[in-house]
Amino acid sequence: MVDAGFPLPTPQYEITTLDGRLLYVLDLAWPEVRVGLEYDGYEAHEDRATYDAERDRRMADRGWITVRVRKDAFADPAVILEQLREAFRRRGRDVELRQPPTRLRDRRTRRPGQQTR
Repeated sequence: MVDAGFPLPTPQYEITTLDGRLLYVLDLAWPEVRVGLEYDGYEAHEDRATYDAERDRRMADRGWITVRVRKDAFADPAVILEQLREAFRRRGRDVELRQPPTRLRDRRTRRPGQQTR
């Protein structure tokens, strides 16, 4: 995401009540614009759609936009980046996307100096 032009996110960002009680932990967050990204891995989120929708509603009540990403979405990161860009735009922060690797996997397996296809 950073390579695509987004600011560095905060991992495992804690959302707490005013008295400090932990409510939620976002996988990635940009607290300055109140945008969070949640990775819904198959094992952890199977059969949790209702719970996740309620959690997203409660986060929205606290002023947060939650972008949800399922494992299969990583096959085309452009979709994720566009959803994230729209969330930032709704917060008045336009992010100019740079050209990320075609697939996230390409970046992880590339050797230094090796070109992507």
